[in-house]
Amino acid sequence: MLRRPYIFLKKYLILLPISLIFLPTCGYKPVSYPASDSRRFLTVAVPYFENRTMEAEVDAIITETLRKELSMSGFIIGNERGADIVIKGEVERVDVTPVGFNREDISVQNRITVNINITIIMHGKVIVEKTSLLDKENYYVDSDLQVIEGNKKEAIIKIAKRLSSSIKGRFLRNI
Repeated sequence: MLRRPYIFLKKYLILLPISLIFLPTCGYKPVSYPASDSRRFLTVAVPYFENRTMEAEVDAIITETLRKELSMSGFIIGNERGADIVIKGEVERVDVTPVGFNREDISVQNRITVNINITIIMHGKVIVEKTSLLDKENYYVDSDLQVIEGNKKEAIIKIAKRLSSSIKGRFLRNI
């Protein structure tokens, strides 16, 4: 018994034009892409923020969070030498204040306030000069020092996310 494989091929060749007729009715359409030079990708450098406080790691947390936020927004993170935009910053103040107390007047909740200054330089020209940004977050205090430090670090991360979003939204929105 001899099989002819081209019979199956004929069936597919008949279905192909029919599917091409009905494909646009399903919502599919050809997409045109802009030329490569019509969209410009900006390179941003974010050197580590200077830490003028006694709070460890706050500079690294804010810097890395800002880099991540900008990267997720389509900016290319690069080094300072070849970057279109350079965002320099410093952590000026970190204050911790008790805000919640129990019946024995012992602190059960603290508020951490972080104040940073940023300078944004675009193509060698300063476009934002030492703008001060401030944010605060409450965290719970426990008798265990590791729990307190963990809660404080989580609060700093939340602050860093909000500050990064604010920097991107206020200063880099129209760039």
